[in-house]
Amino acid sequence: MLFRGSLLSSTEGYYSVVLLRIVFFFFLGASLASFLKLVKDRFVRKHKLGTSFWRSLCCGRSRCDECGHPLGAIDLIPVISFLLTGGRCRYCGAKLSRKYLYSELALGIIFVLASFFALSFLGWSLVFAFSAALIFSIF
Repeated sequence: MLFRGSLLSSTEGYYSVVLLRIVFFFFLGASLASFLKLVKDRFVRKHKLGTSFWRSLCCGRSRCDECGHPLGAIDLIPVISFLLTGGRCRYCGAKLSRKYLYSELALGIIFVLASFFALSFLGWSLVFAFSAALIFSIF
């Protein structure tokens, strides 16, 4: 349909809002999954080494597990960066674990579904608790 003045028709506007909602909640969930996976990995690694977990969480940058190169901003985009690099480190070519991709996809989809069904604070609290449990137990 054509634009009328500066407003979209009601149907186009509705689908635009729904698409924006899906994209927003997917990347919110995928970002949370990425962060929770980082917390889990750093907790296990720092616990074994006996160093401060909280300091590494606050001050440490994400690095490749193989070569130790600090990851750039483009490497930290959930799902997209994994697909663009083919599941490999851009710097050394080491293969990345698919657990990162699967956890980001799972939590992204859960957040999209929750955005349509769980509108209350209690509903979102349950979604967050379930998501954290999923990431820490399965992935």
